[in-house]
Amino acid sequence: MSLQNKGPIYGVYLPAELPLGANGWTQVVPRRDELEQVRKKVGDRTVAALEIALKHCASLSQQLLESTKNYSISFDLLLARSGFDLSQCTHCGCAVICIPDGLALCKACAEKAGEE
Repeated sequence: MSLQNKGPIYGVYLPAELPLGANGWTQVVPRRDELEQVRKKVGDRTVAALEIALKHCASLSQQLLESTKNYSISFDLLLARSGFDLSQCTHCGCAVICIPDGLALCKACAEKAGEE
């Protein structure tokens, strides 16, 4: 990782951008040279606060990733022990938990088929 990708005070990784919620929007993160300018004009505390916030954000992202990984492992284990299969609905393709070798239909497609 180059110095350009690290903060000037604590050396925290500076991503190019951060997500702003689930809507797909992002916020550009200041580059090192921009932070150096802020450091000269405003002082170290502002830049240090941003670096600390970015470090906490990275830590929380890593924790979320780990917990999601554990959830995925737990779901796979639960499904394996249940005796059921995870398949795709034969009509619409959405994920369906069904009996092995059964007709994989989601609730909506099963109701449509029952009406016909």
